[in-house]
This record gives sequence, structure tokens and C-alpha cells, in this order.
Amino acid sequence: MNRHQRRAQAKQRGPDPQVQRGLAAFQAGRLDEAEAIMAAVLAGSPREPTALHIAGLISLQRGNPEAAVGRLAAAVRAKPDYAEAQNNFGRVLLLLDRPSEAAQCFRAALRHAPGVAEIHGHLGEALLAEAQLGAATVSLRRALALDPRLTSALAGLGTISTALGRGDEAKRRHSAALAITPGFPPSLRGLGEARLVSGDPVGAIAGFEAALRTMPQDLAVLGNLAVAWREAGRLDRGLAYQRHILALQPATGATLGHLAQGLLTLARPEAAVVAARRRLTTEASESARKSLRASLLYLPGLDPAKALGERRRLAPATAEAPRWRNPVAPDRPLRVAYLSSDFRDHPVARSLMPLIAGHDQAHIQSRLYGEVAREDTVTRQFRDLAPWKSTIGLDDEALAKTLRADGIDIAVFVAGSFDANRLEAAARRSAPVQISLHDAATSGIAAVDALIADPRLVPTCERGRFTERVLRVPDLYLHQPIADAPEPRLPDGAPIFAAAANPAKLNLRTLALWSEVLRAVPEARLRLRYRTAFDDRTLRESIAAALPAGRVDFVPGEAAAAAHLAFYREVHAVLDTWPFSGSTSSFEALWMGVPVITLAGGSMAERWTGAILAAIGRTEWIAGDGAAYVARAAALVRDPTRLAKERAGLRAALAPLTDGRRRARQIERPYRGLWRRWCRAAA
Repeated sequence: MNRHQRRAQAKQRGPDPQVQRGLAAFQAGRLDEAEAIMAAVLAGSPREPTALHIAGLISLQRGNPEAAVGRLAAAVRAKPDYAEAQNNFGRVLLLLDRPSEAAQCFRAALRHAPGVAEIHGHLGEALLAEAQLGAATVSLRRALALDPRLTSALAGLGTISTALGRGDEAKRRHSAALAITPGFPPSLRGLGEARLVSGDPVGAIAGFEAALRTMPQDLAVLGNLAVAWREAGRLDRGLAYQRHILALQPATGATLGHLAQGLLTLARPEAAVVAARRRLTTEASESARKSLRASLLYLPGLDPAKALGERRRLAPATAEAPRWRNPVAPDRPLRVAYLSSDFRDHPVARSLMPLIAGHDQAHIQSRLYGEVAREDTVTRQFRDLAPWKSTIGLDDEALAKTLRADGIDIAVFVAGSFDANRLEAAARRSAPVQISLHDAATSGIAAVDALIADPRLVPTCERGRFTERVLRVPDLYLHQPIADAPEPRLPDGAPIFAAAANPAKLNLRTLALWSEVLRAVPEARLRLRYRTAFDDRTLRESIAAALPAGRVDFVPGEAAAAAHLAFYREVHAVLDTWPFSGSTSSFEALWMGVPVITLAGGSMAERWTGAILAAIGRTEWIAGDGAAYVARAAALVRDPTRLAKERAGLRAALAPLTDGRRRARQIERPYRGLWRRWCRAAA
């Protein structure tokens, strides 16, 4: 008797009574009884699909999803048209953060049960987890067409609306889900996310806290609360939620991402890198790669050759170049795309704004592509500068196709290692020429043609550390003039060193260096400020423990821009961080007439402050090693005549770094050179 004959005979016999008893026990919640019955069935018939299916669900209910996967996989192998088992197999895979495999299961289930709304909804959830927003929308809408009251589908569409920056639409979707199922956890969480996108962090906090009451250890909710409190100006409360995440020690991809971010925020870069690496073992996503790229920048003592190797390994595969339709004319006006998530109130925007405004429109036609979920007044200023398109909701391939359709000649990927910037779209060949600007290291992506730097950021001898061709302008750093800054003032009294650096940069090596400075100047104190970070008592205590006792003052509380700059009127010198040096914070200190002591550094990320100092002729504040750093800091604060002179003259010295037209002309030269090079190759 062959396999088909045995199946036909089994159908004639009807359902196995023992399996039916086990199924009834499972449905009644008598798991021990059901488990014993199914074990007995499987001892005699190891491939009995219903028994395997129920055994898998029992494993899931007992908190063992890995065992459930084995049983459910066996069930669908034994009976490939078993739609219910395929659906449950997909649900478990989704729970284990394996959305691609889950989607395959849901599609298999739909081949045999196309009219089941729940399965369409689950497929939508899997596609959403893979950031396939268009396909997820189709599946979720099909689910709602079959069952308009399917709350999970409403919640999924709300999440997609949030991802697209449509906060009001998202709130309507989640509110509709909650009207059907009050307290539905995904929509409680989703309503908070929608409020956050809409610029209402206080309302978002209320939503997330309501969600937390129903799912107190949900890492997504805890992570969102950390973000919302930071957006509300209470970095200390955000840190408290990051610590909660650390205590839970999660192991899924998304939660490991929160873990890495939390560790980085608490200046534990080594542990952050470990968490980011663990995340990459669970998901090969762009977000996971970006997390590791960013974490590596904060890691002290990373060998440059190893850093290059890491970035190359993190780079996605480069697509084959398409047949370009751009006119091959070396001297025509160029259509240049700037891609950034920082077209908003952000330090990078203060550099981009004068650059884009300074371009010669007869030669450079700027186009802006913004990954900005929540626009503000700065965004509107950018919109007034050049044609604008939102990239929210576009995957990398769709984004690359958009740029190609728009006839972009040069695509400039801004600060690609950070935030929500779209560096990996470069691997899809968005334009004939692709450039990295304002990043802190190589992209590692073979399709990025060039990186713009200056001689201080990337000396000629270090070209081998970059996969891109390094093109240098005289000075790269650019910042808008700070119009509302108070006048500089030199304080009286004992020397005060200061830093307004992100706590993520305050690693133990930086604190040890600062300790040596304080020991060299026994009468000096150190003053630290960063938004509301130092409202957090535990953070204050951990930093103070690494510094000489009683020598550090923390300035709590958020401050408006003018008040923040007034902080520098009370200090004598700023101490830079290492290995991730300051840029905007260093410029602001110098604008207020305050010298900044920095290490020369061995990488691009270590040299931002040094590049600014070199540009204004203050190379004596760039120390070659730790001993020189300490000696120069000590000598500087003991020279009141020099301090007074710098307080009066530094702002004027910075003028070349605020000249957008000058910098635009400098950067347009490598743009044109790269374009002519492409034209020669294409001719």
C-alpha cells in the first residue's frame, strides 16, 4: 500500500478517537491530559498531523516556542494542506522574530484557506515586521474586507500610518481598534507611537504607560517610553526606562536594539557593541547593521584596519548599475539630491542649511529627500530652499528608483551612520555618482564613489581606510551663525573646566583623562551639562565615582538655546571627549569664546574638534597624547591673559566656518570633478 492509499484509507476511517479526546482536553485547558494523549498517539504514529499540531501548541502555551517550532514544522510536513497548522506555525515564527519564514507559512495557509481574515492579518503583520509596508497594507486591507472588526488588522494599518508619518490617520486606526477591543495592547502602544510622531510626547507617554499596565515587560513599550521622555525634555526619565530594558536582558532582534541603545546612552560602548552583534545574529536588517555601525564609533581603541573590515562586512551587496538615462554632458547644470533625516531642528541641519542655500543655482540644482517623520519650522525652511520629497515608507529599492526617475545626477548621503539616514539605499545605485557627506567613517559600500573630508579629518596617508575615494576641501565644517547667542564673558574665580557632551561619549577612558586634568589643577572643578541627562541620580553617581571626589558639578534641567549658550559664560575651558569628539558642542563653546582642548586622534570620528581648531589657527589646543592633553589644559586655565584674548576674539575667528557660499563653492568643485569623471567613463 502506497502513501496515497494509506491516506485514502485513513479518510474512510474518519478522525482518530484518541486524537479527538486529546483535542477536547486541549480545548478545555487540560494541558497535562492533552499532552499525555498526544504523546501516546505520536508513539504509535509519529507523523500524525493533528497530534503534532496540538503538541506544538501545548509547547507554546508552556513557554517553549522553540519546541513548538519543531512540532509544528513536522505537522505541516506531514500534511502540507493543513492551513490551521501552517497559520500557527507562522505565528510562532513571528513570535521568535523570524518574519520572513512566518510569511511563507501564512502564504501556504492562504493557498488552502483564502477566505480566513485572521491569516491575511497575520501575513500583514509578518510583512510589516520586514518593513514591506506596501505589501503589508494589501494583506491587512484584505483581512478587513473579510472581517471589518479584526482589531489586529486595524492596529497593523495604524502602525503603517505611523511609519509613514501620518499621525492623525494612525490615531484614528488605533482608536477604532480600541473601540472594538478596549485595552487591546498593540493599539495602546500604537496610539502612543502615533502621538509621538504627531509631536505630542506628553500624550505619547500617557499612551505608553497605559500599554505598560497590560504588558509590563514589553520592550517596545519601554523603548518608546525612553524616546518619549527624551522628546519631552526629560532625558533622565528616558534613562530610567533604558535601565529597565537592561535589567530584562532581552534576546530578540528588536529588544537587543533597545538594549544596545541603552548601553550606549549609559557610556558602556563595549557592552553596546556586544548587544549590537547579538542582534545581527537574530536579524540581518538595515536597522541592526546601523546599530553596530554607530556603536563602533564610540568604542575606544578600535584598530582602524579592524574598523574598515567591520564596515565592509556590514555593507549590503551592491546592485548592478542600471542603464542610466542622465545626459552625458560634463558641464551642464547638475541635479544634486541631498538625502537626510536631519532636515529638522538638529545639529546636522545647521551645517546643511547654509550649504544648500549657498549653492550656485546656475550649476547645482538641489533636490531634498527627507526621512523626517515629524516636521518642524526648520523642515519648512528647507522646503523653501529646494524641491522636497518625503522618503518615509519607501524601502531602499523604491527610494533608489525614485531618485533614478527624478533624473538625479549626484546623490549625497548625509551622516549615513546615524539616526534614520538612508545610507544603504546607495547600494541600490540611486544615481550615477554617489557621495558620503558628514559621516564619521567609511560607509563600506562599494557603490559610494566618494567621501568629502578635509586634510585634518582624513590625512592623505589614511586613504586606505576608506572604501570611497576621499576628496578633500580646505575645511569641511560649516555652521550657521548663532544669532541669539549672548556675549562672551570670562568668569572670575578658580578655573572651571566644562563639557556639554552627550553622556554616551563619557566612557571610562575619557573620565580617566579628565581626572588627570583635575589632579594637575587642584583648585579647578569640572562642570557637566547635557539637556536633562544629569537630572538622573544614578548617572550622576556613576560619573562622579570615576572622577576625583567632590570635584564635579552637574547642571540639571533643559534650557533654551540662549540659556544653554550662557552656560559657557561660567567656564574657562572645555574638555573634549574621545574617541568620539565634539563638533556642534565644540563650535558652540568656541562661539562663546571658550577654548576647547582635544586629542589629535587616529580616526575621522576623533578629529572633528581638531579640524575646527585647525581651520581657525588654534592647533596648540590639539594634543598628541594624554600627557599633552593634561599639560595644555592646565597651562591654558592658568593663563588669564590668553583666556581674555580668546574670549574677545574667537567668535570673529570662526567667521570662515559660517560662510555657506564659500563652502558651497569648495564642495561644488569635487561634485563637478566626479561628474566629469563619470561622463568620461560613460561616453
